[in-house]
Amino acid sequence: MSTRISRSRRIAGAVTVSALAIGGTLAAGALSPATAVAPIPTGSVTGTVAGPTGVAIAGADVQILGDTDLDGIYDEVSRSMSAGISGDFNFNRLRPGNYKVAFWAPGFVNEFYADADSPATASPVAVAAGTVALGVASLAAAAPTAVVGANTEITGVVTDAGTTKPLAVAYVSAYNAITGAELDGALTDSAGRYVLDGLDATAPVKLRFSRSGGGARLGYRALWSGGAKSQATATPVTVTPGTPVTVSSALTAYAGISGKVLNPAGVAPYSGEVAVYDADTHYVDSTGIRPDGTYYLGDLDPGAEYRVVFGGGLDYPGNDENADPAYYYDVWYQDGNSFASATPLTAGASGTFTPNIDAKLRDTLVVLEKPSIKGAALIGKTLTADKGRWNRNGNSTFGYEWLRNATVVGTASTYTLTAADAGEHITLRVTNTNLDNDVQKSVAVATAPVVAKYSSVVKAKAKSVKKGKKAGSTQVTISVKAGAQAAAKTTGTVKVTDGKKKVATVKIKKGKGTFVVSKVGKHHYKLTYSGNGSTVSDTGKVTVTVKKSKKR
Repeated sequence: MSTRISRSRRIAGAVTVSALAIGGTLAAGALSPATAVAPIPTGSVTGTVAGPTGVAIAGADVQILGDTDLDGIYDEVSRSMSAGISGDFNFNRLRPGNYKVAFWAPGFVNEFYADADSPATASPVAVAAGTVALGVASLAAAAPTAVVGANTEITGVVTDAGTTKPLAVAYVSAYNAITGAELDGALTDSAGRYVLDGLDATAPVKLRFSRSGGGARLGYRALWSGGAKSQATATPVTVTPGTPVTVSSALTAYAGISGKVLNPAGVAPYSGEVAVYDADTHYVDSTGIRPDGTYYLGDLDPGAEYRVVFGGGLDYPGNDENADPAYYYDVWYQDGNSFASATPLTAGASGTFTPNIDAKLRDTLVVLEKPSIKGAALIGKTLTADKGRWNRNGNSTFGYEWLRNATVVGTASTYTLTAADAGEHITLRVTNTNLDNDVQKSVAVATAPVVAKYSSVVKAKAKSVKKGKKAGSTQVTISVKAGAQAAAKTTGTVKVTDGKKKVATVKIKKGKGTFVVSKVGKHHYKLTYSGNGSTVSDTGKVTVTVKKSKKR
């Protein structure tokens, strides 16, 4: 499955990352220092968008235009963003110059900073190094514009099903109920009202109600006339010339997710995207990262399961947009490298955002799950390398090295143990060579136990005790056989467990050990032999029955 996050990643060379099995710690190799770049000074413009009563307008559209060559024409910079859930906005990495800021939101009057109604009358904002705080941009409520007149054929009001408040800028479209052709459409005004007057009265129509979202402004699930979910099941509306028909609809808001995306330095990247896929791997929606690293993504079905991928992240060295960008690897939530390894999340209730769906981007290869060795550490047996899971597997070539102490003894994905390996630790080193970047990094992970010369077999026999202080109990004799090794050299311990409960630890001498069970009942024990320097570990089991003593 490929993600829909666009990028033009520069293939700059091979990244080689090694995972080395040598003990139990992660050892990181040195990174090549980045070329020092003198940063270009930039500034920021921040503020909040609210309505006339001071309530924040989530998802308000904010645009900034820049005149950085100071010729009076604002054509060097043009950026837009959606205000956050608290109406906040933040344009950063702005070159020194003069800027003008515009605000727009459904149901409100468009405005330019400060309280201007056009670009020509807008107040310039002088930006240098540092932050310019504009405060609160208070937008006036728009007056209703939908008027029912002599030519009106269908009208109605679109509302939020959860709050019953009117929905401005919802779109109502009318389709011929017989042919399915679209005939007319209209947006709702600030009071949620729409008017249709361009219909063909010769046939009934079916109406579709929808409102799209953006950023922190959630969209709504579309409905058809009669509350239907599809055009086929929608209720036809008969149009009568001269008599307006009223058809209203209450729409249910989608759910959303929000969070913050940071680069390896712990700050927001210059740009990046967040995409969501449903449980069937189908693409659902995507959104860009805001300048402060936060994002809001809606159009999710409440209660449904999704996977999230963060990608397309990049930065410009020294804030120089003419320089070659530095790209980051895609990452799935949380630290996944694919849809399958991503942590699934469940969307919240209608009209709400699930917060803290965060990510930290990387520009280096990282082992997410350590490489490991499969197989018995026994002479004559074959060990198999598991390369582990990395943050980047695509476009990668994996190499393997098996080491006895510091000597490489094999370079395939498998290694067969020989007599020379007896009593030694075998180390696996996995090398990931990736062609998507040019940064090198190495890590180390623990792996194989000491190679043993003999295999072992653990068995046990239970026998009732007839005489003495332990009469009525059952004695269990454990025997450990280690191939051709003499019994006198077979030592170690056997841990006896009943489910998760530890029962006893039995010391093995000359291949044997005993323990006594006095508790009445039937017991099923697992026997785990520790092994030793020459004998590999093993497990066995025994069932012990202790009967209740007869009364005399």
